[in-house]
Amino acid sequence: MAVEFGKYQHVIGFDISTTRIEDLQKGIEKTNEVDAMDLAATDVLYTNDAADIRKADFHIIAVPTPVNESKQPDFLPLISATKTVGQHPILLKIQIM
Repeated sequence: MAVEFGKYQHVIGFDISTTRIEDLQKGIEKTNEVDAMDLAATDVLYTNDAADIRKADFHIIAVPTPVNESKQPDFLPLISATKTVGQHPILLKIQIM
């Protein structure tokens, strides 16, 4: 999603995994969903510094929600992500004319 938006707008791609961020910065995307050319053709800041998400105008949270054998979703990744975003609120840009 970040790569697609990054074709048209500056995007901040945040992940808690330092290894994943380092790979993306090098143009390596291990899930094979996006190739190196597509990564290079975008305006995405890949970061694991949660303070960087304050620079965003809005947030889209995309995390896995695995299910157990009883088909009950595990919401812990979503809860963790929303806590991280909540700790780093968007800096409002107010313009007075």
